[in-house]
Amino acid sequence: MTKDRMLTIMAAFAFGLLLGASLFSMITTIWPRMIPVKASNHIEVVLMALDSDSWYAYKNGLEQAGIHIGVDVSISAPPTEESIAEQLTLIERAIERKPKTLILAPCDPVAVLPLLKRAKDSGIEIVLFDSDVEDKSYRDYFTGISNYNAAKTAAEYLDVSDDVKVLILCKNLNATDHRDRMQGFIDGLPTGADITIKEVYNDSRNQAHSIVMDVAYKNVDIIYCTAAYIVGGAVAAEPTGRIIGFDNESENQSYLDEGKQYMIIDQNLYNIGYAAVANSGKGNKQDIEIEVALITK
Repeated sequence: MTKDRMLTIMAAFAFGLLLGASLFSMITTIWPRMIPVKASNHIEVVLMALDSDSWYAYKNGLEQAGIHIGVDVSISAPPTEESIAEQLTLIERAIERKPKTLILAPCDPVAVLPLLKRAKDSGIEIVLFDSDVEDKSYRDYFTGISNYNAAKTAAEYLDVSDDVKVLILCKNLNATDHRDRMQGFIDGLPTGADITIKEVYNDSRNQAHSIVMDVAYKNVDIIYCTAAYIVGGAVAAEPTGRIIGFDNESENQSYLDEGKQYMIIDQNLYNIGYAAVANSGKGNKQDIEIEVALITK
């Protein structure tokens, strides 16, 4: 090999080392921005279900908050809101994974208490949303709307006469959130209001439809629904009274646009889910109330 060729190879080798060092410097500068933030805490979330727009709105808020604050968020849910045993199993498994925080929307606010106690005794932070428990000592804080205040505000907004006739279709009178939605609406009506209360079981639109057919044609002015799916059953009966109900799902928005539903009580579910995660791990003991929006056409 000639001396000139040797010098050429050595120069090329040196250039390669210099180029490699420069590229490495660039990569180490850029690469950290491409790596997701490492989670410092693990959060387990158990929903009531993932069978509607509402639960996916919660899910989106929970996940986005996890991304923004750099926390791993694991979400599970039973098949339906009535799947109490299945949800209890999911909660038990979540506790066994020893998360820093357990975020939960309980299907049954009484049946869940022993598991909440077990989690608290293990040092797990407990955050509830959507549905609260009666004894607040079982959880650290609740994130959501005041169901009572939201319903009362909606009733007062209507500005109806003292002799107004109202049909209330309430889902699960054993659930704190639906009882509060019912009582708040009653307390927002005039004291002389003629009120009929009917419970609707197992997400049954057919039952809601049958109740409205039996009752609503007796000159009922207002039909108030504590859950979105109940609205669908009421709308199908084509009553003359105004229909009001929770929540802002795509179907309910269509009813509103078509003039079949008078008012949607929008809980801002994304914000509730986001706040549940974003305020965790800080030793927070104060409930976080999210404002509702009353949507009319």
